[in-house]
Amino acid sequence: MKVEKIFVHCSASRWGNSLVIDEWHKARGFDKIGYHFVISNGLYQGNQKTRFSFANGSIEAGRSVDSIGAHTVGFNQNSLGICLIGDKVFTKEQIETLYNMIVALKNQLGTFTFSDVHGHYEAGLLNPKFAVQKTCPNMPMDKFRLVLENKLSIDDFLIAQVAYAKNL
Repeated sequence: MKVEKIFVHCSASRWGNSLVIDEWHKARGFDKIGYHFVISNGLYQGNQKTRFSFANGSIEAGRSVDSIGAHTVGFNQNSLGICLIGDKVFTKEQIETLYNMIVALKNQLGTFTFSDVHGHYEAGLLNPKFAVQKTCPNMPMDKFRLVLENKLSIDDFLIAQVAYAKNL
């Protein structure tokens, strides 16, 4: 599969991991998890009082990068899906991991640019036929693309993310 785009998603839950998402997706009729990667926030099994710092920002595998995902209707054939565990605000560790992962994928694959990194909610901007009534990943993707281009710091992005989330 030639990767031409990256779509960023969120789990729309305060906790979870790739195994939980796999169960959710199978319940919806998928054969397995639709995302290629999941980035943890350190909260598992509904335990919102205990954050496992060793897991915060860690990457869990979903589908193989060589296989077609099931994450963004109309774009699965040539894109990777990355899911952040969380709803409206993500940890600094998650954003750092997302940044590092996308930079590494771009350098390794060389088949997409930072302007080809989108939030799920932006699918309709790329093709109105695939517009979704979602706000996923609930973060300002225009600002995240600036982070990827080293025009905005991650700390400044986190401030923008909080302001963005308040308007959802």
